[in-house]
This record gives sequence, structure tokens and C-alpha cells, in this order.
Amino acid sequence: MMSLLRITIVVFKKYAQVFAVFLAFALMVIFSYSFTSKKERVNLQDKVKDAISQTEANIKAELKEPETLLAGVSETLRAMLFDNRDADTVQGFIDHIDNYVQSESDKRMLGVIGFYAVFDVFDGKFMTGIKTWEKPENFNPLNLPWYTEAVKADGDIAITQPEVDTSTGKVSLSFSRRIFDDERHPLGVIALGIYLDKIKQEAINTRFTKDGYGFLLDDETEVIVHPEPWMLGLLLNEVKSNIAAYSDELRRNGSVSEAVTADYRGIQSIVFMQRLYNGWYMGVVTPRANYYQSTKHLAVILSAFGVVFAVLLGWMLLTISAGKAASDERIQLMSDSNPIGMSFWDGNLHIIDCNNTTLEMFGLSSKNEYFQMFDELSPGRQPDGSISNIKCYELLREAMETGFLRFEWVHQKPDGEPIPCEMTLIRTKYKKDFTIMAYVRDLREQKRIMKMMEWRTHLLDMVNSAATILLSSNNADSLNPQ
Repeated sequence: MMSLLRITIVVFKKYAQVFAVFLAFALMVIFSYSFTSKKERVNLQDKVKDAISQTEANIKAELKEPETLLAGVSETLRAMLFDNRDADTVQGFIDHIDNYVQSESDKRMLGVIGFYAVFDVFDGKFMTGIKTWEKPENFNPLNLPWYTEAVKADGDIAITQPEVDTSTGKVSLSFSRRIFDDERHPLGVIALGIYLDKIKQEAINTRFTKDGYGFLLDDETEVIVHPEPWMLGLLLNEVKSNIAAYSDELRRNGSVSEAVTADYRGIQSIVFMQRLYNGWYMGVVTPRANYYQSTKHLAVILSAFGVVFAVLLGWMLLTISAGKAASDERIQLMSDSNPIGMSFWDGNLHIIDCNNTTLEMFGLSSKNEYFQMFDELSPGRQPDGSISNIKCYELLREAMETGFLRFEWVHQKPDGEPIPCEMTLIRTKYKKDFTIMAYVRDLREQKRIMKMMEWRTHLLDMVNSAATILLSSNNADSLNPQ
């Protein structure tokens, strides 16, 4: 039973080490993947934050240039009107400045649609420098957003909401300003229209992996920039995409961060949306699988290496364990076949092991039985009168201090049969602690032989004494014959 238990423990220990190795490598792969995924996630957050900030800065810059231009042109026109320039002169200036900013050779300003104006001083006359412009039917500029917004701005520069031309996919907006004379009498409204082509491309090209894209919404969450033209002009909550479900959250909080959902293509994506300085919203869509593809590849590589190294290390451990087991088996065999009893004491003087010879000496069946009955395996007192239990531990401590001790001791079997022994105690180092190896040599046979020799010697002495007496008697008879 003990042998089976010992084999079970050895096998468990051997394969427990291999399991621990595989578990360690598995945990290494899991933690590495988790760490890398977390780092990639933080990197994505930082990239999106930087991209939105950069796009916001670009929008500011792109909108600042036409705003500055309009301010200068409107002041020039105001000065011309103060000089009482006629309508033809003003129209000529508008044509000139329009041609100047749209010059293809100099590329002074990209995306300019042109200047247009309504002058109160010329009885509400509409002027434009756009050569391709055709007057629509029932055209009334006073009802157009650029005019009404300029009136509201009351001398400041107004910016209209972006307008989407669904037929061309182009998005435009207008800067407009109302100018006055010194008595605050309105002179007219001057406007500059521009396309958002550059802003559109910058926003759409905001991607961090394949199939990613950016988009822009106006302050009413109407789509004004998107890679798919058919979405332009739709409100976010009207878009056929799961991203539309975040429309209310966006308007309520001003941002949506790391929403994992399907976009209009059905691709699971990580979505960020943020309100910009001018009330617009920018969104960045990153396909989740594509972005974490490198991380997954790393996990596969780590798993492959982990399995290879785990198998290799496991094989090495099994080989070492098998060699150690064979060595332990040989040592145990040597110990059990030793004709001298052996016991093993730890640094605290607790008995922890013994060989089979020791069990046979006392007629015991197991080591546990020997450990439990050890104090009963000596008589109450030794031949010198010392108390066995006290004397035993005194000798063990002495051996621990001196390193070696040999003495005679009387043990006894459980039935009380005395066992005279020669004890040899040797201090040795096991791992990091000192221990005592106790060797017990059974002296019963030796004592029996010595007693027989003493008895024979005594018998011979008696025979010799008797022979001496007989010889003495014979001598006396020969000296005194009758």
C-alpha cells in the first residue's frame, strides 16, 4: 500500500512539474497578449485624440484663411462705397478679386466658390464674381442663409452651416458680413463661398488601419463628410448603421469613446466621436479585427514559441525527474537492504524517516507505526539508570553539536524484548539544514555469542579446576601407598 502511494506521489510530482511549466507558459502568453492589447488600446486612444485635435486645428486654419480674406475684401468694398464708387466699379472689383483668389496658376486659395453680395446702396442689387453662376428662378438672396446669418451677426463675420450637394457630393459653406457706414446705416452684405474638399479629405483619411475612415457631422449631427456620398445630408440617427444608436449620447455628452459596434458595412469597429470647437462633430471608425491583427499574430507566435519551449522544458524535466527517480530508487534500495538500521532526524530532532531494516528489527509494519511508537521502543531506564526519553535527546543534541557520537543503547520490541544496540550518530547537512543520521547495529547476536564464549570459558575453568583437584589427589595417593 505504501509503495503504491509512493509511486502515486512520485508520478504526481513528476507530471505536476510539467503541468506547472505549461501553465506558466500559458499564463505568460495570456499576460503578454493582455499587456499588448492594453497597450494597443491606449495607443489607439492617443492616436484618435491626436487625430481629432489635428483635424480640429486644420479646420480652424482652413476656415480662418477665407474669414480673413472676407474681412479684408469687405473693408475694401466699404471704403469704395464711402468714396461713392458706382455699381460697375464695385462689380469690377469683385470680378478682379474673384479671379485673383481662384487663379489656377498661382493656386492662392483652394476650394473657393467665389464672392457674392447684395448692396443696399444700389437698391438691393445682387453681384457675384462667379462666371458660371446662373440665376435660379424666383431667386431672392435675402432669404439665403449667408444673408440672414450676416444680418444676425450685425457687422461680425458669420459662418453658415455646411450645405451638401447630393448630386455632386460636394460640401460648401459661406462666410458673410454686413457692412455699415459711420451712422450704422447698412451698405450691403458681402459673402465668400468655399468648398470643404481639403477638410473632407483630411477627415476621411483619418485611419489607423485598413478600411478605417473618419467622418464629420454638423452641429445638428447631419453628415457633411463621409466616404460614402449617399450618406451626406442624413442625420446620424437616420444612417443605416449601428453607430446611429449613439446619436443621443453624442449630443448629450459631446463625445462617444471606444464604442464597439458594426458600421454601415457590417464590420465590427471601434468608434470614437468628439464635439469640435465650432459645434461640429468628428468621428473615427477603426475596424477592430484589422487594428488588433498584429496583436493576434503576436499571440499566435507567442503561443507557438510557448508550446515549443514548454514541450522542450517539460521533456527536460521528465528526463531529470526520471534520472532522479532512478537515483532515489537505488538509494532507497541500498538503504532498505543495509543490514544496519538507519533513521533520519531533522534539525528540530524530529524523526522523519527510516529504512526497512529498522522496521524488521522491531517487528513493525510501517514507518508511521515506528514514528508513533518510538518513545515506547526503549525501556524506561537504560542500564546506567538514566531515563531513556531524556537521555536519548541529550545524546542527539550532543551529536548535533559535535558532529559524531557512538555509544551503546538498549531498545526493546513492543512486547518488551530487549534489543541491545550500538548507536552511531552522524551530523550531516541536508539542503540548508543540519540533520542527524542514526545507525543502529543490533548487538543481540553479538551479545549471545559473547555469553556463549563466557559460558564456555567458565566451563573450561571448571574442568581445569576439577582436573587440578584430581591430579592433586592422585599425587597424594602415590606418595602414601597402603
